[in-house]
Amino acid sequence: MPIKTHKIRIYPNAEMVTVITELMDYNRFCWNKGLETWNGMYEESLLMKNKKLRPSGRKVATNW
Repeated sequence: MPIKTHKIRIYPNAEMVTVITELMDYNRFCWNKGLETWNGMYEESLLMKNKKLRPSGRKVATNW
């Protein structure tokens, strides 16, 4: 039996467009902050030549 997919179009008003834009900006901010933390941890692990210090999702989340 095939899976049925329904496409629904939404037409947000000006207020909802503002809210969605703010949420996307916050999401981008969080992504960039996590990426910055990841790169910093990776650079430190290379400088110290310690593979145990390499970043993981859990380590980045707790250090951010």
